[in-house]
Amino acid sequence: MGGKASSDRRNRRFERQGSHRPVGPPTFVFHLPKEYYEKENKEIKKNKRIDKSLIISLKGLTGHVYSCAISEDARLVLSASFDQDLILWSLPEGNVVRTFKQNKHVMKCCNMSSDGKLVLAGVSLGKVFMWNSSDGKLLKCFDGHVRSVYSCGFSHENSLVISSCDQTVKIWNVSSGLLVRLISLKAWINYATISPDGKFALAAVRNTLQLWKIKNGKLIQTMKQHVGSNITCCVFSLDGTMALSGSTDKTLTLWNISENKPLKTLKGHTMMISACDISLNGHVALSASSDSSMRLWSIPDGKCIRTIICDTDRISSCALSANGEIAVSASLDGSLNVYGEKGV
Repeated sequence: MGGKASSDRRNRRFERQGSHRPVGPPTFVFHLPKEYYEKENKEIKKNKRIDKSLIISLKGLTGHVYSCAISEDARLVLSASFDQDLILWSLPEGNVVRTFKQNKHVMKCCNMSSDGKLVLAGVSLGKVFMWNSSDGKLLKCFDGHVRSVYSCGFSHENSLVISSCDQTVKIWNVSSGLLVRLISLKAWINYATISPDGKFALAAVRNTLQLWKIKNGKLIQTMKQHVGSNITCCVFSLDGTMALSGSTDKTLTLWNISENKPLKTLKGHTMMISACDISLNGHVALSASSDSSMRLWSIPDGKCIRTIICDTDRISSCALSANGEIAVSASLDGSLNVYGEKGV
């Protein structure tokens, strides 16, 4: 009874701010009012065209594609979808390398280790599965969440896994599969990510970013910029000095972590931000939006380098290659597209 009442109150709060509780992947897909979608879909259909930077559309997915990831060498793409498939694709051929399945589990989010040897998926029943990418062998099941897992990822040295849903962030040891740290909050967590060095966790909670130290589980700082909205995604730079967040207010914020202050506000999207990423060299950022576009940003000056108009419906997830030259988009209409440097 109390749980349902609490859930109802939470949903009403999201409604007042223009969105409901997230039900999508790391790149969260919020359920918005019907009128919003009707208006949005008209705009998307009106503006649809094939972007010249499109390299390939990966075919065969039949349901919502919730999440995507790309290997550092840009030779592999990973996708998680409603049809209960986690698929590894080869680039530039676009062939299916391997399909990972777990019966009765909808894949909500996915990620890949920095060396490409491990793949990760958060699923609808509160678990996170980890496979060997080369032979498809299931290696670990990180079990402990009570609801669907909407964000998951590796530290850059691949020793730790982060997973998040409901009001908890969990850090797991890759080798042993044991829980290293449990971070409990009193509010719904929209998204969570781990610093490349594995020392910190960053959680998007309503309109704030919370930085937690993994070793002792203490909250270090709270960063607030997206007033009156909800942060939908966040990512660390490789050196851990900066973070990027996207919000339902249609903007992104680049943060100086050590000084706890916003550096730049990135504006240009016409609808909520659904996902973001930063290249490993720290020069380029990628954002995806419900306006059916992705944008590449110059991190030093905060300017938009290029707008990629995707021939899809709402984009749920995006991924950027290490050098910032290849971008991937996943959409709720089953599209999984790869865009390249000829347009990027």
